[in-house]
Amino acid sequence: MIERYRVDAYFLDIAGGWMNNPQADMHEGMRQLVLGLRARYPQVMPCGEMHYDALLEFIPLYHVGLGRAAGYARAFSHLSHPAPGFGSSGVHESGFSRFTHETLGLAPGIIPTLSVVDDTFTGHQSMMEAVIERAKQGL
Repeated sequence: MIERYRVDAYFLDIAGGWMNNPQADMHEGMRQLVLGLRARYPQVMPCGEMHYDALLEFIPLYHVGLGRAAGYARAFSHLSHPAPGFGSSGVHESGFSRFTHETLGLAPGIIPTLSVVDDTFTGHQSMMEAVIERAKQGL
């Protein structure tokens, strides 16, 4: 898929999911997967959904807040992040939440993220432009 679609990054859903299973070391399996892909495709960035401290060694980007790990990796908003307008996430099971116009849905320490759904381009261009402009300013 990396070669066929020439992707810039790949997403590891539930990367931080872990069980203490002596027959299958989930952490070591994730580590081998990411390091193997990095050796073959060094220009392609791994992105995990959630993290725990040991993952920070080899996954630099997540789409959940990092908390105390913020000095060691970067994050952007989760796919449940509401889009401008009626706040649909478009794809996530949480469905809808309120888009905050005052902050443009942006938060310090999080890479600016803009969710796009069916009416975003047609009904909320000014909000899109505001989010993009704020992102260019570095928040």
